[in-house]
Amino acid sequence: MSVSGWRQLVGIFHQYTRLAWISFLGATLLCLPFHKIFPVFPLLLTGLFALLSGLSGPCIRSFQENKRMLLGLLLYIPALYAWYISPDKNLAKTDLQVKFSLWIFPVLLAMNPRLSAKQINRLLQAFAAATVLFVLTSLVYATWQYLHQGYDAFSYKKLVAFTIIHPSYIGMFIDMTIALLLLDMFQPIHDRRWLPRKWTLVIVLLLFVFLILLTAKNAMLLGMLLLVIALFNYVRTTGKWKQAALASLILCSLLSLFIAFNPTARERFTILLRYNDVSYENSVNSRAETWKAVSQLIPQYGWKGAGSGELQGLLDRQYEQNGFDLGVKEHHNAHNQYFQTLLESGIGGLLLYLLCFGTGIWWAVKYRDRMLGAFLLVFLFSILTESMLKTQSGVLFFTLFHAIFLMQLPVKRD
Repeated sequence: MSVSGWRQLVGIFHQYTRLAWISFLGATLLCLPFHKIFPVFPLLLTGLFALLSGLSGPCIRSFQENKRMLLGLLLYIPALYAWYISPDKNLAKTDLQVKFSLWIFPVLLAMNPRLSAKQINRLLQAFAAATVLFVLTSLVYATWQYLHQGYDAFSYKKLVAFTIIHPSYIGMFIDMTIALLLLDMFQPIHDRRWLPRKWTLVIVLLLFVFLILLTAKNAMLLGMLLLVIALFNYVRTTGKWKQAALASLILCSLLSLFIAFNPTARERFTILLRYNDVSYENSVNSRAETWKAVSQLIPQYGWKGAGSGELQGLLDRQYEQNGFDLGVKEHHNAHNQYFQTLLESGIGGLLLYLLCFGTGIWWAVKYRDRMLGAFLLVFLFSILTESMLKTQSGVLFFTLFHAIFLMQLPVKRD
């Protein structure tokens, strides 16, 4: 075979493997809201075809163009250190395995030419559509269960009983979808939107109602913050403050009426007033007990870290000393990624986390990238009450969206 024929064959191979990894990446995003195991299978194929595509294409030039995508590797360094200082390496190895995607997928995707704006848009649409489909599936499932359980079928974990993803993660996925929809709705009129504004508003309202049923409080607060930011931007750019005020009043009234007439949602909010009730349902007081134990461990382990294999045992013993039986029974982690990182890998690990997130925020501001900014807002707010990077769902959410949004930043030429 001639050199030109060989190059043509390699070019065709690169073209089809590139199409394959982009397609499987879309399949991963479609599976992400539904289950924490299902996305693993298309994700493995994404990695395989991304490797083949990168090796058969201009990988060195792609690395130079996509080097910002390697920022996420900073988050794997604290995990390696936390494994290294752990006496029980086998136990600590689990954390490394969960966080494996933090470094491997940015590297594999950075080997490939950048995605076009149209391709990124389709990937985001796939995730948003999957989240809305998940919400509709949950409501249909709860409606069927309503015949046997009554209103309780629409509450908290029972609402999403067909999946094994914790409501906090589902709330994060919904908030990300709300952010994407609002960004699409308020983009310039000459740009093609995903949906007409009326339909977008209907979907956003549906997602908010679902958050109320789910009663993921942190996700609800974040969702309201996203709405406030969107309304502020709308008033700033159009000057139509009366319409924005009226829309806010109508939305608040509808949500208040929904809570008032839905006994399950009302009960979940009433629980917040029971300050002495430390139960699974009263997650505010449970987290207060968790963070109390964390604060008691920080003076001893906050500087050098305790290691990822030892921290849970230390927390369980501290819960037992404090009389927090639920924390011992369910082996609560720090329920805050910043605290989790500080106790596992010390102040150095936390500083690397802050460097990674701070750099991302700086790039979002510098390049006026609203999507990157919205993603970081959603993630950084969500990890205030959950150790999201201790689970596969949280790691995949951060890794994939972080890489996608960094890939669309302007190319930095040396």
